[in-house]
Amino acid sequence: MIQKKLEGVNHSFENEEQVEDIVKLTDGYSAADLVFFCKEAAMMPLREIPTEELLKMPNTDSVRKVNLSDFTKAKKNVQPSVSKHTILEFEAWQREKAGV
Repeated sequence: MIQKKLEGVNHSFENEEQVEDIVKLTDGYSAADLVFFCKEAAMMPLREIPTEELLKMPNTDSVRKVNLSDFTKAKKNVQPSVSKHTILEFEAWQREKAGV
């Protein structure tokens, strides 16, 4: 899902291992959390540019690429919406329902 969300983003990830580093940051995230997380990280380079400069830019070619540091910063702003305790309860309920 993260790779899909990165398709339209100018990023610096060149291999699967680098994307795997991002995945490790998102343990316990729902699909909606992942979408918000990727959007938040993608905005980091834009937030570094003063508004006056952004308004004068003819295109986004001069905006730096999204990198792992942006995702680390986004992690501080985007927390999982479901607690680990709730996930464990759901998994237990699924096992019980399946008769395991």
